[in-house]
Amino acid sequence: MKEDETTSKTVRISKTDDPRHKGKSQATARVDGSLDGRKPLGGHVTWVRNEEHDMLPDNMEPTESIQLDQIFTKELTDSGSFDIRHEIWSSGFGKIIQALPIPAMLINERHIIWVANEACKKISENYDQIQGIAFADFFLDAKARETVLEVFQDVFSRRKTRVIEGILQWEGRKIWARMTLRSLRLMTERFILLLLEDLTREKKLLNQSNKLSRELEERVKERTSELSEANARALERERFLSDVFASIQDGVSILDSDFTIVRVNPTMERWYSYVMPLVGKKCYQAYRGGDRPCETCPAQETVQTGRPEFQVAPKLGSNGEIIGWLDLYTFPMVDSCTGQLKGVIEYKRDVTDRMALEEQLRQAVKMEAVGRLAGGMAHDFNNLLTAIMGYAALLANRIEGHDPRLQKVRQIQNVTERAAELTRQLLAFSRRQVLDMTIISLNALLQDLEGMLKRLIGEHIEVRTVLDPSLGNVRADPAQISQLVLNLTVNARDAMPTGGSLTVETSNITLDDAYARTVSDVRPGDYVLLSVSDNGEGMDPETVSRCFEPFFTTKQKSSGTGLGLSTVYGVVKQHDGHITVYSEEGKGTTFRIYLPRAAGELVKETTPTTPSQEKGSGETILLVEDEDSVRNVALEALQAQGYNVLEAASAEEAITIAGNYREPINLLLTDVILPKMDGKSLFGALVGTRPEMKVLYMSGYTDDFIVHRGVLDPDINFLSKPFTLDGLCRKIRFCLAKT
Repeated sequence: MKEDETTSKTVRISKTDDPRHKGKSQATARVDGSLDGRKPLGGHVTWVRNEEHDMLPDNMEPTESIQLDQIFTKELTDSGSFDIRHEIWSSGFGKIIQALPIPAMLINERHIIWVANEACKKISENYDQIQGIAFADFFLDAKARETVLEVFQDVFSRRKTRVIEGILQWEGRKIWARMTLRSLRLMTERFILLLLEDLTREKKLLNQSNKLSRELEERVKERTSELSEANARALERERFLSDVFASIQDGVSILDSDFTIVRVNPTMERWYSYVMPLVGKKCYQAYRGGDRPCETCPAQETVQTGRPEFQVAPKLGSNGEIIGWLDLYTFPMVDSCTGQLKGVIEYKRDVTDRMALEEQLRQAVKMEAVGRLAGGMAHDFNNLLTAIMGYAALLANRIEGHDPRLQKVRQIQNVTERAAELTRQLLAFSRRQVLDMTIISLNALLQDLEGMLKRLIGEHIEVRTVLDPSLGNVRADPAQISQLVLNLTVNARDAMPTGGSLTVETSNITLDDAYARTVSDVRPGDYVLLSVSDNGEGMDPETVSRCFEPFFTTKQKSSGTGLGLSTVYGVVKQHDGHITVYSEEGKGTTFRIYLPRAAGELVKETTPTTPSQEKGSGETILLVEDEDSVRNVALEALQAQGYNVLEAASAEEAITIAGNYREPINLLLTDVILPKMDGKSLFGALVGTRPEMKVLYMSGYTDDFIVHRGVLDPDINFLSKPFTLDGLCRKIRFCLAKT
C-alpha cells in the first residue's frame, strides 16, 4: 500500500442535535480508512458542551466528555499499547487527535511533551512552545509535581489508563484540569497520550455552588438552631404553663365554644373524681349532672357576650347533694391571631371554709357588740346594786331580830344578790370581769368538782370522767373554770330530762396552722382539751348557731336566764381559749374547750390572812366615787366602822381635798372610771406627795387602766361591784394590813 493511500483519510465533522442533550450542541468527527493495513478505526469522537462556551478552532465547539476508547484501533500490541508507526499528524490517528476539541499531547518516557494538538491553544496561544518542555512544569506545587510523575510512571509501567485532576499554570494563567493518561507505542518508542479537559468554569461553578451550599447549610443550621431554640423556649413555656396550671389549688377547666371540656387541672379532677374522665364531657353533664346548659350558666353568657361572668354555685357531691357555696368565674378564651372566641376558662374557688370563717367573723362581731353593750349595762347596774345592797345592809343592822320588817329587808338582799349574779354573768360574757389567774391542773380541779357535779346533775344521769394522766397545766382563774364546768353540766342535765350519760374528758392537743386557717379566732399552738358530752336531745343547726348569744334560750322562762352558755363563751375567750359545739337532734351535744397549755409550777393554795380586827381605829380614807348613791352608802358604812372619811365626787375634787389636808391619808378608795381622770391616774398624782398612802380600786367593770384582758396587774388591790358592806370593810382592813 502506498503511503498516500495509507495516510489519505477523510475527516467529516458535522453538527447535530441530540434529544439527550437538549439545549446543547453536539459535534461528531468520523475517520474513514485504516492504519497500516489494520482494521479500520471505525471510531467516533463525540463532545457535548453548552453553547455559550468559547468557540474552538475550525469552528468546533468545546467538549465536555471524550469517549476515549472509540479513538483507538481495537488491535493492540503484545504489550497492551496501541502501535502507531507513521507520522503522527498524517496518520488517521493523528488527524483524530488534531480534530479533538480539547488539548491533547503525546508525552515521552522522559515526561517531555513531544507533540500537542491545536486545541492546546486553550493553554497557550503559542502552543508550539509547549512542545519540548517537561509536563511537570505546568504544576507549581512540588507535591503536585511529584504526584504527576508517579502517575506517569504508573501508566508507563502498568499500561493502565489513569485520570487525575489538578491545577495547571502556564503564562500566568491557571486552569483546573482533568487529565486522562493512556499508554501507547509510536514506532519504537512508548508515549503517554494525555487528554486535558478544562474544568475551571465547572470548578468555579462548583465552588460557587459549594459556597452557596455551605452558606445555605450554615443558614439552615442557624435557622434550625433558631427554630430549635424557639421550640425549646416554647416547650419550656408550655411546661411552665402546665406546671402553673397543675399547681393552682382552685379548680380550673377549659371548655370549647360548645361547652365540651378539653382540659382540667388536678384540683378539678379531685373534686369530680366520681365522674371521671371529665375531658370530652359537656360541662353541665360533668359538673351538674344535667342534659342541657343551665338557664343562668355563666359560661353560656361568656360565649354569647365575650365578657367575664361570675356567680356563686353549689358544690355537689357524688349523689348530687350540696357539700359546699363555689365562687365560679368564667373568662373568654380568644385566639390571639384572629381575635375569635375559642372557648371559655372556668375558674372555681371553694369558698366553703371562707364563708364559714365569714360567718364566724360575723358571729364574733355580733358577740363583741353584745358584749360591749352587756358590759356597759353591767357597769351601771353594779353601781345601782351596790347602793341597794349597802342600804339594805344598813337597814338590817338597825332592825331588831324580832321586827317583821327585817324579813322584807332580807328579801331585798336576796333579790339584789340574784341581780348581782346576772351582772357577773354579763361581765363574764363581755370578758370584763377580773380574773385571778394562776397555774392550775385541770384534772385536779375536775376531781374536786366531781362530787358536786353528781349531786347537781341527779341520780338519773350517769357521770363519767376520762382524764389524761399526762395532761398539761393551764394558766386560769380556778373559780371561773369551775363556773364554766358547772354551767355546761347544768345545760347537759336540762337536755336529758329522762336520764342519760354525761362524759367529761381531758387530753393534750396541738392545733396546727391548717386548723387555725379555718377558724377565725384560733392561734396555732399546744392546748389542753376539755370535752363535755351528753346523749340528750341535741340541738338543730339554728340553735347551735345562736347558743352562745346572751338571753337566747330554748327553755321556759322560769327555767333559765339564757346566760349560762354565754358565760361559758366569755370565760373561754377571756382565757385566750377556743370553744366549739357539735350537736345532732336526738343524739346529743359535745362542747370542746381548748385552753392554752402553760409552762410553770403549780401554785399551792394559801389561806388568806384574816385581819385581827374588822373595824377601823381612826384611819383616814379618801373616798372618790362619782355615783352619789354609792359614795353616800360607802361613806356612812365606813364612818360607822370608825374611819375618818374624806369624800370627793371627782378626781379634781380629790386632788384639792388631799392638797388641803395636812394629816396623813392612809388609803385612797377610788372608782376606776371617773370623769376626766381615771382612778389609776389619780393615785399617780397623789402618791408623789403621800408615799405612805395605799390604794383600793373598785369598779363595776374592768378596763385596761388597771388590768390587761381582765387580769389584774401585780400588787393591785381591787374590789368588784356590787359588793356588800362587810366585803368592803374586810377588803379595806386587808389593804391597810399589807406591808
